[in-house]
Amino acid sequence: MAQRIDNKEKWFYSPKAAADLFESAQLIEDFVDAGWLVPVVKRKRLTRYDVVDLVQCRAKLHSMGDETLRKLAAQHRSERK
Repeated sequence: MAQRIDNKEKWFYSPKAAADLFESAQLIEDFVDAGWLVPVVKRKRLTRYDVVDLVQCRAKLHSMGDETLRKLAAQHRSERK
């Protein structure tokens, strides 16, 4: 479920809630690895994603396709190693 942090206008999703939204934890990981999704909050055990960024990821996935996402994610993973 989305939640507000500090009563600001933005809504944030936890990684589990984002995975439930897309019905795939792997898809969220691919979004992050491809650079399409950047955590707004990233601490030791707290990670949150902006709901607007998740909507933009959905739009990119729809326009670019799943194969493009997988290629970009794999490319960025190999660059980090």
